[in-house]
Amino acid sequence: MSTVIRVTLPSSGFAFEQDVNEMAESNSSLTQELAAGMQETNATTEHMRENLNSVNVNALEIETLSTQGKELSKEIMDRAVRLEQSTEDSAEKTKQMYEKVKVDAQAALEKSKAVEEISILTENII
Repeated sequence: MSTVIRVTLPSSGFAFEQDVNEMAESNSSLTQELAAGMQETNATTEHMRENLNSVNVNALEIETLSTQGKELSKEIMDRAVRLEQSTEDSAEKTKQMYEKVKVDAQAALEKSKAVEEISILTENII
């Protein structure tokens, strides 16, 4: 047995009849479709949340690596500056040593000339 409902809209006088069982089945079907859509939306939302968490974790890792890279760069630059200064100091010391050796060699050369002259004079005297 089926139950039919008759509805009349007072403002327009429009009337329609509908079987209650058909309406219930239609509502049940729509409810199931809505539930499935909500589950799918929920799954998509959860997937997006997981992806956003992953992006956040990756962004933090990139920030950490960037900070470490910056610190390493600064350390390398500091070492380069110290190496440059050390090289300049070494070059200056080498130049000073060269000049001292040059002066000492010239003095030794002058002394050897003096010794040679003394030897020649000594030979002439003898």
